[in-house]
Amino acid sequence: MSIKSGYFKKHLHVDLTKGSAERRDLSDAFIEKYIGGRGFGAKLVWDNLKRHDFKIDPLGTENLLVVAPGPLTGAYLPSSGKNSFVAISPATGLYGDSSLGGGFGVELRQTGIDVLSITGRAPQLSVLFIDNSETTILPMPELKGKSCLEAEGMIKERLGTYAVHVATIGVAGENMVKFACVNADWGRNAGRTGIGAIMGSKNLKAIVVRGHRDIPIYDMIGLMAEADKAFKYMEEHKYFKMWQQEGLMNVIEYANEKGILPAYNFKDSVFAKHNQINGATMLDHYKIGDSACFLCPMCCGNICLVKNGKYTGTVVEGPEYESCAMLGPNLGIDNFAAILSANRLCDELGVDTISTGNIVGAVIEGYEKGILSLSDLDGGEITWGDEDAILELIRKIAYRQGIGDILADGSRRIIGKWPEMDKIVLQVKGLEQSAYDSRAGVSMGLAYATSDIGAHHTRA
Repeated sequence: MSIKSGYFKKHLHVDLTKGSAERRDLSDAFIEKYIGGRGFGAKLVWDNLKRHDFKIDPLGTENLLVVAPGPLTGAYLPSSGKNSFVAISPATGLYGDSSLGGGFGVELRQTGIDVLSITGRAPQLSVLFIDNSETTILPMPELKGKSCLEAEGMIKERLGTYAVHVATIGVAGENMVKFACVNADWGRNAGRTGIGAIMGSKNLKAIVVRGHRDIPIYDMIGLMAEADKAFKYMEEHKYFKMWQQEGLMNVIEYANEKGILPAYNFKDSVFAKHNQINGATMLDHYKIGDSACFLCPMCCGNICLVKNGKYTGTVVEGPEYESCAMLGPNLGIDNFAAILSANRLCDELGVDTISTGNIVGAVIEGYEKGILSLSDLDGGEITWGDEDAILELIRKIAYRQGIGDILADGSRRIIGKWPEMDKIVLQVKGLEQSAYDSRAGVSMGLAYATSDIGAHHTRA
């Protein structure tokens, strides 16, 4: 079959060890069979595994990191901004992927490629800059220890432009925390499976893209006509306004009502003070704006500001349901401002909010049950709802300080160190569980158990 449009038919391969970048052709047969996104990623990662006799250290130079938008990314279609990151996961040792929205994937396609693959390790902390047809590896050791948001600003200043999209890692990625994430466009995160740790292992602080190519479309008029129908359908849907106002925060009330909201490390599945951390509370006291992924009319992203109290001035793009649930009721926190502060901290440090909330919750329960001692906790107590201790533990994980060095390696190392924690840490294949209690959501439990990447809700 001859593919006439929809693709640039180009694969950019970067070897950070050699300092090389090569644009390779993609065959029609490859495109037809693997389509794009994580389909491209899975095939390229599989081929790389075979080349290494199926023996790859996820944090070794040989692990291939694939960054792949889908064939519709950047097209005139609603919600066409998704981008996948694919590799062998340091959290599970198995196939892993994570995705994010926003504009990064669109801009990546507009550089004239359909997929990016990265191998090797740069000799010093560096930034990969794909500027249309030019690819440059920029040494930027001054970014070491900078938060995701600080690094993005410094990179744009160095390049002398804000007209780029940047995907960065924070301190957690540099320290190869096994659930480190990738942050793009300030508040979009590829959170799961430890993709940020892989970038850290490659001395790659950020991927920057700037592209001006038009996405190849076979029949633009026909596509626009169908897209307009889809936009109209979305805007007339009975739940459209609710999602537009609250975004995923509307799930808090639903989850509590159905008995699937995690509380106190999933010991409970309802939270008594749910009305203090729900979408209505966010709207009434914290929300100051909306954000949207590329061409999405729903604008379900929330921008929140803490206006008074100890967290005054905290600004967050979020929270999403998962972040709110795992950093709030799962840790016994009923203060929405504290949840926003924890969310912001995770974004700055570059850690997955789902895995972080799981692991911190397990530590609190482990200490409560006497499995962990005060000495294990470096001499500082941590209890349900203890905001200061919880924020400090998140920092210790990202910086690998004290007990944080063990926690940073995820569920499997925790269970290896304290075998009794096996009854407390909720994970599948080494990936911590998403924020839906499978005792009430039985089908979600099946999805967790059978998911290729581990316990993640988007595989349901």
